[in-house]
Amino acid sequence: VRNPLVSIRTFSDLLPERYEDPEFRDRFGRLVADDVRRIEAVVERLEQMGASNDVPSPGEASESGEPRPPQRVDLTALLEELLDAERARIHAKRLLVLKELDRARPEVLGDEAALRGALSGLLERAVDEVPERGDLYLASRQRAEREGGAQTRVLLRYRVPGSADSDGDLALATLREVGLSFETAESLIESQGGSLRVDASDPSETVVVIDLPAPSPTR
Repeated sequence: VRNPLVSIRTFSDLLPERYEDPEFRDRFGRLVADDVRRIEAVVERLEQMGASNDVPSPGEASESGEPRPPQRVDLTALLEELLDAERARIHAKRLLVLKELDRARPEVLGDEAALRGALSGLLERAVDEVPERGDLYLASRQRAEREGGAQTRVLLRYRVPGSADSDGDLALATLREVGLSFETAESLIESQGGSLRVDASDPSETVVVIDLPAPSPTR
């Protein structure tokens, strides 16, 4: 929240002396609109995180003592919906979006509100970070049955400006610098029995890897 407030305050201080400059007024209007939207998104994700913490995680006992069964969430439909919500910004920045979403086994197990809060924050951050005419790759695929049960992996990959000239820690540092998007997503995903990690082995791009519990293919 502090970062967009600083930019709004800076432009506000300059507005009286630059008001006659139509280009400045246009930039000011766009900046305020974008930064207010970012603040609103942060607050909304905090509310979702709070609501998720008030509700028992899948398999955890509720107040009645009965385990809360996990919901089946159509992950493919959710990712499509979140991409559509970013469509205007993707078009404005002329980004190339490549997606490979699992339509044969689209469901995961968890709380839809928590997953929506986590994934929307990460996707919004990715669109913020990708430069104009850049590209973003989003994929989901159910993995082979493992000891802990079936899992679906979500892969979000995008290039961060300047990252090719730095060490491999920049991808993780970039996400942790914006802090709330990453930490909130990590907490929400872990509360659903999943995991989130950032692969920084290639310094030229950021790769976010999410594993979520999924229904067994035999069920």
